[in-house]
Amino acid sequence: MKKLILICLCALMILAAGCGSGSVALSDEELLERAYSNMEAAESSHLEASFAVSAMGMRMEPIHYEILQEYPDRTYMKLDVEDWDTGELTTLEILMDGDNISLRSDSLDALDAESRALLEELYLEEIENPGEYENIFLDLEQTTNFSVIDNPAGLDAEAYRTYLFTLDGDKLTEMVLAEMDLQDELFPAETEDLEEWEIEMLEAMTEMFMASLSLEMEAILVVDVASEHFHSLSMDIKMELPLGELFEIEKEDDDFFAFPDMLQIRMEIELEYLAINTELEFPEFE
Repeated sequence: MKKLILICLCALMILAAGCGSGSVALSDEELLERAYSNMEAAESSHLEASFAVSAMGMRMEPIHYEILQEYPDRTYMKLDVEDWDTGELTTLEILMDGDNISLRSDSLDALDAESRALLEELYLEEIENPGEYENIFLDLEQTTNFSVIDNPAGLDAEAYRTYLFTLDGDKLTEMVLAEMDLQDELFPAETEDLEEWEIEMLEAMTEMFMASLSLEMEAILVVDVASEHFHSLSMDIKMELPLGELFEIEKEDDDFFAFPDMLQIRMEIELEYLAINTELEFPEFE
């Protein structure tokens, strides 16, 4: 009998120790720090995304993506885009493997080599990779203010923690301007033919653009409590540029079209993580 009681006591002690070691809940800040760290160290991710832009009172229909990412430099994107010839939607696939970029689409296959090269170049210039905005969000870790909110989609609060962020506008503006590389984008590739006053004017316009641009971002991040990874991330980025002040625009009553004094652009990015750190199957491109 004594031996049986001793065995039961030992079992209870082991059970109690096991429960105590694994049931300590992380604070909101601790869970967020772990999620940030885990995402920065992630080797791969599979996500669905959408990207929409609004400007001058018009909103572009969201573009929906499927994205496979194998860090640091392998990405596959599948999305529906408008066929430049028919106006109908066609599926476009893009594979970026290091410095090599491959595109695949039925609309491209029907073109001659010269037209295909031109269209591929247009696609690569115009198509955004919403997954890249995750990097902006992670880089702004030290300049964010957050609060924990109820999940708008009604997810279980025990399984998912939802954070509302406001991000430092000045830091965000600095990062976006660096990413845009305005100095190179606004200047012609060849400046030998320009007069000195023309170069000075371009430099002044670039400086004015940088000084006048205003950016702000609000983000909602949902963290999977069990895996300590991102479950979803939505970002609402607003950009304002005072065109009237920047270019001293004068409107005439009979103008058919006039730029607004204030140009407002809004970008809405939605990322939903389907899997993280799993083995991905990338399509083969010929």
